[in-house]
Amino acid sequence: MSPQQAWIAHSTQGRTRLQMPALRGDRGGLESIARQLGQVDALDGVTANPATGSLVLLHRVGWGELAERIERSGVLRIEGPLPDMAPLSRWVAGVADRLDAEVRTSTSGSLDLGSLGFVLMMGASALQLARGQVLGPASNLFFLGLTSLARSFRAAATKPPPEA
Repeated sequence: MSPQQAWIAHSTQGRTRLQMPALRGDRGGLESIARQLGQVDALDGVTANPATGSLVLLHRVGWGELAERIERSGVLRIEGPLPDMAPLSRWVAGVADRLDAEVRTSTSGSLDLGSLGFVLMMGASALQLARGQVLGPASNLFFLGLTSLARSFRAAATKPPPEA
């Protein structure tokens, strides 16, 4: 199973709060992650809050070192600060995160939501091209597919390296 995506909501020395919009309201999912994180060295405690979709981590090492240990554990993929979003955007992002996790799980990590979108749009583009729809729908679908692929690459490329 691929790691759950988390964003840093707040961090001070010894305490960090991570947000996981995809798990808001999912007590079982958050508690499962909290138990798995309990195995990470240097964590003194993990508290799950299903109402907010967040985890509070109490730690005895700096955040950079802890983030690296968490990433190595494979439990969470830490994305940096939580983007400021309107409630509808946050809900859509949560749905997209869940779909992305489902696609990754179903394909054993071979595809993510962005690459699946690319494959589907390229297929739809080829179908429209075969029907003779060259300048309208085929080109639109082709560029939508490229946009989807570019977003996947951009997301992977802009992931900040763990702090030293």
